[in-house]
Amino acid sequence: MNTETRIIDKKTLELTDADFKVPFTRAAGYDISKLLNTSQYQELSEGFSHLYPLFEGDKVQPEGGTGSVVHIYLASLIYVTHAQLVYEIGMDVGLASLRMLNALKITEGRLRSFEYDSRKAPIADKLKELFPASFEIVWGDSTKTLPEQTDQPDIVFVDGCHHYEYVIQDIKNSLNLLKPGGFLVIDDVIGSEVGQAVKDLISEEQVHWFLNGVGGDRRLGRYSQGHLPGLAVFQKK
Repeated sequence: MNTETRIIDKKTLELTDADFKVPFTRAAGYDISKLLNTSQYQELSEGFSHLYPLFEGDKVQPEGGTGSVVHIYLASLIYVTHAQLVYEIGMDVGLASLRMLNALKITEGRLRSFEYDSRKAPIADKLKELFPASFEIVWGDSTKTLPEQTDQPDIVFVDGCHHYEYVIQDIKNSLNLLKPGGFLVIDDVIGSEVGQAVKDLISEEQVHWFLNGVGGDRRLGRYSQGHLPGLAVFQKK
């Protein structure tokens, strides 16, 4: 199956008005129970059985984790942009990582994850075993390790420390590194310090506003999608 027929297609990147492009994953309009049974989702989940025993019970304690629809959105964005390099701030138990890595098989791209908690090493080791040529882990505080990078990623997924000061630095560093036209995806922007950081920092001079779950602000909420609550997606100008 080629990338044109997977979950979303290039039509999602067309301009919908004078100011903004709005990529919209078809997944957001599907019944989630049906979506999880599709062959596309099963492909994205290849390798899950190897990861699950590592965080089942108390072996590795997950801090939160993103939902399946968010994973599908990330995979869709990888397909449609033919991403070659993705940065992930906050690997946690590796479920988003796994599904992005499976999507990156199609584009022959790479994932570089940034994680501060060395107790997650078994997850990183297993991902490296499953994806030896396309997965890399950078340990340490992302506010220090991210500025050390020299590559320009196509996509940065921010789902690390949710404290305001850390989010501000992660967003600043991500925007500095992203290539022009690259995508910044931020999770958990509703009801948290993450959303406040987005409101305080990101301006229309820097990005196109694609999809935003931040409430309470007309501009920020312009393209809010109830199917992807708390997810914000921007494109660097």
